[in-house]
Amino acid sequence: MQKMRTSLFVFFLCLLSNISAQSDAVQIMAHVNERIMSMKQGYFDVQNYWSSATDDDTTINTGRTYFFGKNVINADSIAPFVLCKDGEVKEAFDGKKYHYVFVEKRQISSFSPSENGGVRRMLDGGYRSRCAFKPFLYQGEKLPFDLAGFEKSTVDTFFLDNTAYARIILVDSSVNDIKLIDSDPFMVTVQEIFEVSLPDYSLRRWVQTAHFWKKPQYKEIRFSNIYPLPGNLKFSDLFDVDSLIKTGFKWKEIYRNPNNDVPALKIQVGDTLPTFRLSDLNGDTFNVGLKRKGILLLDFWYRGCGPCIQSMPILESIFKRYKDKGLFVYGINGHDKGTASLQRFLSDRDVTYPTLHDNGQVVSKMLDVSAYPTLLIIDLETTKILGIETGYIPDLEAKIEPILTRLGLK
Repeated sequence: MQKMRTSLFVFFLCLLSNISAQSDAVQIMAHVNERIMSMKQGYFDVQNYWSSATDDDTTINTGRTYFFGKNVINADSIAPFVLCKDGEVKEAFDGKKYHYVFVEKRQISSFSPSENGGVRRMLDGGYRSRCAFKPFLYQGEKLPFDLAGFEKSTVDTFFLDNTAYARIILVDSSVNDIKLIDSDPFMVTVQEIFEVSLPDYSLRRWVQTAHFWKKPQYKEIRFSNIYPLPGNLKFSDLFDVDSLIKTGFKWKEIYRNPNNDVPALKIQVGDTLPTFRLSDLNGDTFNVGLKRKGILLLDFWYRGCGPCIQSMPILESIFKRYKDKGLFVYGINGHDKGTASLQRFLSDRDVTYPTLHDNGQVVSKMLDVSAYPTLLIIDLETTKILGIETGYIPDLEAKIEPILTRLGLK
């Protein structure tokens, strides 16, 4: 038995030596492309890990994606697929429509990809971008991975559970255009790692580390094999709108914001802001929405939202310039826990306007805030909402200048 183990080890050493000598990253990834494209339909499981550049916690998700046929049927060359999370269907693309399934609320929403930036755009963000891994879903003549991107990568090899792997590392850097504080790096550095099992050339792990603020942002996906579909399983066996409707599901209308591809607010300009009470990070209570002279800016944000963090220096500048003229700025955070860590985070970024805890996202849900950041501009004398802005807006002060002028703050 010992002799057999030694022979096996020597065999793998020879295999790795041969690969290192005769293959480079481009050749390895060419084989990975061939393997992926050979699977016309099937399914794969993933475990994905994500840690934002502004948070200490790591989010972990698991999912399974079934894909059906690889015929050229849409501009993005994405195969029809069904995404399952925690054993339940969450999203599906039938080749023409993109569907969201809200199991707990027994609701379905459907969108036309052409009106929402395409299928690839709709797959960006959140767990879907990692569970429904786009390169595994490409169809037609498009390659899963662009080989030109691997020409300057490095390759090494290692063993794991008696299996030989190639590890391909890509590193890129550019000027940091989103540097916010002195401790942020001057250059953005992005490292990608691809771990490919040998000799079957299946991608088993992908890691991306992006360093643009004080703490790097981390993404990791661990893949199973791509397996053939069981039996005669069809798309309609997993997802069928008519069947869901018959079992009690209802349509949910969501209006999407094409600028950031997230559901837009139901609250409208001209609505009255309800009065509510929230505590800040020091425990002091604020009555928000009381009638008085001035303007109130409510900024809904959370620490893992990059555009939220980019917006903070702009809001701080507006706050400092107009706070003595009757302008109030409150951040509202219903996502992050840990008061001390939030205080340090805001202090590092020289944010002096208060942030209020929205425990349980009570206020966020009451106002139906689902896009981040969202900024509400309120006339405190009438408590009417004068403006609603979403996303990072570099020229925010100029954009709200007419309101400031009209109410006598400029």
